[in-house]
Amino acid sequence: MSPYKVGASRVPHRGRHGTKAGTLNLLRELAQDERFRCLNSRARDVLYTGVLLHADADGCWQVRRAIWAEECGWKCGGQTSPPWIGEAIRAAKGCGLL
Repeated sequence: MSPYKVGASRVPHRGRHGTKAGTLNLLRELAQDERFRCLNSRARDVLYTGVLLHADADGCWQVRRAIWAEECGWKCGGQTSPPWIGEAIRAAKGCGLL
């Protein structure tokens, strides 16, 4: 089972609050994971942003794709998310990271 999980339900995620040190450790683990290195740079950026801004102490988070895209630099005022967010999620799921 992967330590990184993205919630898909509409129920708010109520995980354990993470610390700055815990988030840094999650990012280090992610960077050292061989599966992460196989992803393209955009997918890596999307995952880094998700962990950095939303992951709890267990590496879980739940965020709307449009908000996640805006946090990755996409500027379109909350409309539907761009296709590269879904592509990054599918790539991460395909290699077992999510």
